[in-house]
Amino acid sequence: MAVNYPDTECFLFSSPFHQDIAFVCLHMGEQANYILPREEVLILSKRASLKRRNDFALGRAAANLAMKELGLNSPPPLLKGEKGEPLWPDGVVGSITHCGPWAIAAAAWRSVALTIGVDLENADEIRTDDIAGLICHDTERKWAHEDGRYHTRLATLFSAKEAAFKAFYPLCRRFIDFKEVELTWIAARAQFRGELLTDLNPTFARGYEFDVGCKFSQDLILTYMVLGCRESAIRGDETHA
Repeated sequence: MAVNYPDTECFLFSSPFHQDIAFVCLHMGEQANYILPREEVLILSKRASLKRRNDFALGRAAANLAMKELGLNSPPPLLKGEKGEPLWPDGVVGSITHCGPWAIAAAAWRSVALTIGVDLENADEIRTDDIAGLICHDTERKWAHEDGRYHTRLATLFSAKEAAFKAFYPLCRRFIDFKEVELTWIAARAQFRGELLTDLNPTFARGYEFDVGCKFSQDLILTYMVLGCRESAIRGDETHA
């Protein structure tokens, strides 16, 4: 299931997921007349910038559409947890991300997926080597340097780890450092194979492996991860990083 609202000059990401996972790609000019309910308005600090308010509203609009795609005709307000994570309704899992004028939300019934993580980044915004020391293992940095798209690959690594963290957080309820995960690019499938380098909990322990998919459009990078889906959520049919 996918809903997209691109303008004529912007990219369009089709859903990378199994059909039972709702996927919404929403442009700020097409918020589908979504009005934040009072409960969601109260989440924002009174000191929040206009950009923060717009990003938040766009993300909540995308999430609202995703829940409607699942069959929730009147989705409840999407509140936030202690670390700022969205609190999805009982029986639903999901993830929200926004970058520039775009927001993306993915959601599924828990019978379909255990958890979902999505992240959207602009490669142009990661133009410094400083971040490499914070997020990369030596093998990851070597991969990033292998061709002339170093900063795009560095941004892809950053985004993929963000997607993984969003997916794991509801299951372990703790902060995850970038270097607690190591990613290996699988060129034949155009995706990362990830490995935990630490124990998050008894189920997700050191050595646990997972996949993070990637899609690319101009300077924009979408990364996504699903655990416990009935069928693979990773299509692996996109251009290579």
